[in-house]
Amino acid sequence: EKTRKNLVFDIFYNPKTMEVKTGPVDSELHKGFIRISPKKISSGANKYYAWRWSQDKIKNEKIDLDFIETKTGWTVFTKRRDYDNTILKDIITNIATVKGSNDLAKLNLERFFDYPKPTDLVKLITKVIIKSDSNDIILDFFSGSSTTAHAVMQLNAEDGGNRKF
Repeated sequence: EKTRKNLVFDIFYNPKTMEVKTGPVDSELHKGFIRISPKKISSGANKYYAWRWSQDKIKNEKIDLDFIETKTGWTVFTKRRDYDNTILKDIITNIATVKGSNDLAKLNLERFFDYPKPTDLVKLITKVIIKSDSNDIILDFFSGSSTTAHAVMQLNAEDGGNRKF
């Protein structure tokens, strides 16, 4: 699969004015703006991954973009407004898989489990599927590090729910 050249460009964002511009990769940096380049590809025919949005779409729908500063630079996220028609995986944008390991590290248990699920992810899924006032029982056949139990207890504490595990 070839990278679409029209979707490879730099995005320029001014954090003070929230203005957004686009331009060719490695083009001149606009004063007061930060550059957000597409991620580089380490091997293959193409140098960069492509953005999902075209330059025109960014120009016309920039209100639906979120610019977030991270430890490694700036990242662009698209806001989701159609939650009723959105697949759950598309609205989970802020829970990294490394969070599960970090959760266990706080308890000095990281060496016992290689790929723990993030508690926040299990909480979100539980909250979406099971109402707080239900008497449902959540069964986790692979309860290794008890992430599901931890998430259910946290949710019950937060909203006074009566979920069981």
